[in-house]
Amino acid sequence: MQAAIYRSFDDPEALEIGQFADAAPGSREILVEVHAAEVTFMGALIVSGCHQTRPATPFVPGSDAIGVVDRVAASCASCAEEPACR
Repeated sequence: MQAAIYRSFDDPEALEIGQFADAAPGSREILVEVHAAEVTFMGALIVSGCHQTRPATPFVPGSDAIGVVDRVAASCASCAEEPACR
């Protein structure tokens, strides 16, 4: 999948657009094809290395996104009934 990737804690210019390993939804998860994502103040602190949380690198920052459901775990029956729900 294509993603915005940080390989180190640096400033926003260190962002790379590249390929990241395809994800598969885990138990009780859905996979969303993201159409838009926001950069939050906390996210900016994390990528710059100024936040107490430091995810393992490389990582794809962000937690707020808008998109379409792509794949659904078997245990998520309510979403599985409507493919491509938004």
